[in-house]
Amino acid sequence: MKIMPAPDEQTCPITGWKIECRPEWTDLPGELGVRWTFRRIGGKILDIQTFGPRGAANQATYEAYRARVIHEAFPAGGHYVECRDISHIQGLPDAQLRRLHTKYHLSDAFQNCIGCTIYGSSVVLRSMYALGLRMNRTSVHYPVKVLKDRHAALQAAVAWIDVRHLDLSEFLPSPPYRIVSQDGQGAMEISIARQKVLMVRYFGIHTESKLAELLAEKIHEWIENGDLVGPEYWRIADYSQLQKASVATRLRHAQSVSDLHKSSGLIPREIILCGAPGWVRASIAFAKHVLNLPMVHTATVEEAIGHVGQLLNQETRQLPLEPPSHSIPVAKADLDQLVQLVGAIAWGSGASESNRYDDSHPLYEAAEALLLLRDDHIAILEQHRRAEQSAIEASEAKSRFLANMSHEIRTPLNGVVGMLQLLSDTPLDSEQTQYAQIARTCAHSLLDLVNDILDLSKIEAGKVDLESIAFDLKDLIGEVVSMLGITARAKGVALGQDYPAGLPRRILGDPSRLRQILTNLVGNAIKFTQVGAIHVRSSLVERTDDGLALEISVSDTGIGIVQTKLESIFETFSQADSSTTRKFGGTGLGLSISRHLARQMGGDIFAESLHGEGSVFRLRIHCRLAPEPGESFFERSDSDPPQGARPREGSRVLVVEDNRVNQKVATGLLGKARCEVTVAENGQEALELLSREDFDLVLMDCQMPVMDGYEATRSIRSRTSKVRNPQIPVVAMTAMAMDSDHGMIREAGFDDIVTKPVSNTNLMETLARWLPR
Repeated sequence: MKIMPAPDEQTCPITGWKIECRPEWTDLPGELGVRWTFRRIGGKILDIQTFGPRGAANQATYEAYRARVIHEAFPAGGHYVECRDISHIQGLPDAQLRRLHTKYHLSDAFQNCIGCTIYGSSVVLRSMYALGLRMNRTSVHYPVKVLKDRHAALQAAVAWIDVRHLDLSEFLPSPPYRIVSQDGQGAMEISIARQKVLMVRYFGIHTESKLAELLAEKIHEWIENGDLVGPEYWRIADYSQLQKASVATRLRHAQSVSDLHKSSGLIPREIILCGAPGWVRASIAFAKHVLNLPMVHTATVEEAIGHVGQLLNQETRQLPLEPPSHSIPVAKADLDQLVQLVGAIAWGSGASESNRYDDSHPLYEAAEALLLLRDDHIAILEQHRRAEQSAIEASEAKSRFLANMSHEIRTPLNGVVGMLQLLSDTPLDSEQTQYAQIARTCAHSLLDLVNDILDLSKIEAGKVDLESIAFDLKDLIGEVVSMLGITARAKGVALGQDYPAGLPRRILGDPSRLRQILTNLVGNAIKFTQVGAIHVRSSLVERTDDGLALEISVSDTGIGIVQTKLESIFETFSQADSSTTRKFGGTGLGLSISRHLARQMGGDIFAESLHGEGSVFRLRIHCRLAPEPGESFFERSDSDPPQGARPREGSRVLVVEDNRVNQKVATGLLGKARCEVTVAENGQEALELLSREDFDLVLMDCQMPVMDGYEATRSIRSRTSKVRNPQIPVVAMTAMAMDSDHGMIREAGFDDIVTKPVSNTNLMETLARWLPR
């Protein structure tokens, strides 16, 4: 039922106070059809109505409207009580909105609020508000009540306002009820405020015990009439105008008060004594054993009223948010139906109409609350699903970005490395040779950085796929030691390896990734060792039924690592020395990538070090023994050409590349291998050349204008192809280095891949595989 007064109503029928509703406070729009109306009642109450569907999107709009109205309605920053009508809101708030609203109630926006009532709507909605505010009760600085209707809400608001303004004028009747002694020398005046505060004022000389009995009778009458309500109340006694009282009168008065408490069931919470002279205080102390009540002394009545007002205010703040409900009898069949509803929600089968109650059923609110929790749970799961999907999309976007950046960096880098290779093969003097060598070293360092970043991206995306092929572990370690031995000897550092005779050599694993780890570990040892030696030792940790646990340690006599930095060196972009004046370079990616790869192999990397004395890095891997040659096992190495092999001289190679620099690199390298080279700018030109001439192999870039390498290769392999030899070997010469790119290349019909920047050795061995001598 709508109790809000009509817009033209000037006085609130519940409080009797003036209503002010300005046009700029009325029917304020939000999103999705939500609207608000604000009213000020008596300059003390902010009355708010909300209409339309509930939605978290409107919270910020509501807060802005409310802040503006507060500023206009209470410009001096005065205290007020807020009453919120939620009876016209459609739907129930989700968990997010409940959290936002509770957080708002705890904010500075309510710093001048001395109370808040929320009323209307169903028990479920009111209970949700009550629960959220009760959970934060210690943080809410003002009292809160969640009530059923507008009448109760405004009554509570008036009570809170009155508590802060308790004064002498509130004591009724006015003038107070007066009792006079028979001799006319003594009198008493009594009055009551807010049905909880009794004030007795004493005048003249009291020598008649009858006065105490008359006082008790009148107070008992007020109790019977409901003018004084218990079970506890405050009693103010003003002795400032009492001149004298006999002992018998004082004792009779104390006894009458005690009898009154016993017969009525009302007990004063405190007795506040005002202006009592010394002899009165002594008498009261003497009679205190009769009353057995706490007593407080104040100088004036005004101080006593202020003291009681503060206590009343505290009592109001400590009231429960909503009184406990009464018991409701429920049949067992009703409980069984509720259990079925809980089961349907728990098992995710949904709640059918047969599980629900009509709105008149005593368990209706409980069932709707359960369904609300179900909806919250579904909403949270949906939020998690969207967040997970967003994370996946972000990871894929990052992978695409890195792949594109890799291509863009590798393409010019291919020209730099290739031209430097060709330059090194020309007659150069010693100074020019040195410059060319420095440039090649820098180019390869940049290439290593690109490779590390790509590896890190693949590891984070979980897209590193390890091979399982047979290889000779001793030979692999020997290749790494031999390759890096040149650098070590140039520094005057000895580099050697120890591979025990009884240790198995042929294992199954990923030799490329293992070589990457060892190259990083040995390379770091060389970088950080100025004098002494580096040793690579292999050992068997454990032999099990399904494989081996091997350890390869790399020890050095270098600068060592501080103990507190041992674990941080394995973190991404982290180094033992991160200062701007550090002596050694590097990105801080190598060890992080190496540990990720080792763990993916079922092992790990551990570091031991003494600062200034050297370090030991232990690589542990789990692997299986490889089958002997001749058994049913596919090994790519069986078809690989021997190291240093070159393609057949005079072979006709079609280079399909749009970048002029890369054209010159490929032409120069193939020319040194005595191959006949023809160049096409794009895939369309390549198809036209292949349909007119015979070639032995196509070296094809993947990304080109007009027609890219993927489409051109698919056209070559097509049944309707017009090329002379649809089975011609096609090798991708690409800067696309991600595993997903390699999959696309294979699916398009390419036979092999040469990754840019093109290494002369790698190119010659790849061509030798398809153009053997």
